[in-house]
Parts: sequence; C-alpha cells; structure tokens
Amino acid sequence: MTEPQICVVSGATDGIGKATAIKLARSGAQVIAIGRSQKKGMEALRSLQEASKPVGSIEHIFMPADLSLMRDAARVANEISTLNDKVDTLIHSAGIICGDPVWTDEGLELNFATNYLSRFVLTMELQELLNRSVAPKVIAVASPGSHPDVINLNDLQMKQKWSGIRAFKQGQFANDLWMLALQRNHPSWIVSEIFPGLVKSNIFRSAVKLPFPINVAAFVAQLVGLTTEQAAEVPFLCAIAKDDSFRGKALGPQLKVRRYSKNALDIKRQDDFLNASTDLMNSLFNRS
Repeated sequence: MTEPQICVVSGATDGIGKATAIKLARSGAQVIAIGRSQKKGMEALRSLQEASKPVGSIEHIFMPADLSLMRDAARVANEISTLNDKVDTLIHSAGIICGDPVWTDEGLELNFATNYLSRFVLTMELQELLNRSVAPKVIAVASPGSHPDVINLNDLQMKQKWSGIRAFKQGQFANDLWMLALQRNHPSWIVSEIFPGLVKSNIFRSAVKLPFPINVAAFVAQLVGLTTEQAAEVPFLCAIAKDDSFRGKALGPQLKVRRYSKNALDIKRQDDFLNASTDLMNSLFNRS
C-alpha cells in the first residue's frame, strides 16, 4: 500500500486553510493541521477524519500554535520533526489583517510576524524534512504581484513609520521576495504563491480599522466573493500536481498566471531581504 503524502497546512482551522486541508484529506493525504484555537483544531480534526473515510484509515494531526510568535513556529516545526521523517507539502495559509499598531512580545510587528516571518521560520525549520520528499512543495497563500515594494530593511518592524495599509503591503511583498528566492535557492522544490481572489473569509474581521481600499475589498468580498471551498481549489491543485508545472509560479483564481514586479524579481533585493530575515530569526533564537 502506498504511503499517503504528508501535508502540513497552517491556518487549517478556518477559512481557506481549513477548506484546503479537507480537500487534501479527501484525496488521501495525511494532514498535519496547524492553528491557534484548540477548540477549532478539534473541530477541524473531526472534519479531516470524516473527509478521509472513503479513501482509508488515515490519522490526521492537529498542532496548536500561535504563528504570530516565532517560538511557536519553531516549536511546532520541531514537533513535526519528531513525528515524521519527511514532509511532502507545506502550505502557508495562516494570515491576518490587523488595523492597529501591535507588536508581539518578541518585538515583531503583528502583520509582518504572522503573514510572513512565521512562514519563513516554519519553512526553514522544516527544510530537512522537505528535502527528504521526492518532490517537495511549498505553497503560500498571499497576493503575488499585487503590491509595491514598501520594505525598509532598517525598519522591518515599522516602529519609525507605521500605517495599516503599509503593514499589509509589506507582508505581501515580503512573500513575493521570499518565494522567488526560495525557488531559486531550492531548485528541486516546487514553490508556488497563490492569490485566492476576493473570498468570504474571516481574515477581514479587523478590516474596519484599515484604510478605505481594504474596507471596500472586505465589503465586496462578503457580497460577491468566492467561498472558502472555491478559493481552496488552486492551492489544492498545486499540492496534488504530479508534475512540476507550477514550479516558481504566481497564480490566481482558475490557475491564471500572475506577474511579479520588477523589484520582486531583483535578485539582489531578494538576497538582501533573505539575509535580513535570517539575521532576524537568528537573533530571536540566539543563534550565531
């Protein structure tokens, strides 16, 4: 009997992450679901077990973690490493839109920490397990090619100049730089970044505190946006693909290819940002 693919999904207790995890369970994959809420995690776990019944007895796992905290991202990666000898697919779906200037107890701006840095840390801590897969995949749900380069390497936590819209744009553009660098530095991996479209999702629950454009997007999404099940289709298809057709791709709804900006494609800019991210991670974990 073929062993199931091992898929780690962050943000798997709600929204697109949960819908993607259920689709993967239904396809026969083993899902390791990461989420902040223990209650929602248990509910998601029951949904995963139910979804996989037609394809056999598969033991899914829920791991609680607050991914605004890098110590939690590192901890959950370590727990995954103790349970598994490989990871086939890592899907980053956890995300927030916070309209208040908030810094975590690790000194990190909340949007940046949750929407980018935890993804970076989780991937770096799991890279050994990913390398043991025949065709490792890393998939990030973000908005590739949509936002300008607003990153100041000397003020990544935006303590000098914070605004809600800039905090959101910084996290999204950070994913662009990182995912492009990740594909370049790991040519055997299949790295994809996905814009799910406007979605009826809880991510907009704090959008009323943000500037007008995001408030409008939140309003429109609730009226005509995709369901989370519809939005999960593209990350799911990327995860189960048998070939490498999605390698290094930025994709939107219906698998439409999106274009990265000139700044995102700048290799020096990618490397400078990657080095800054690595230095930040090392300082948080007291690594030399």
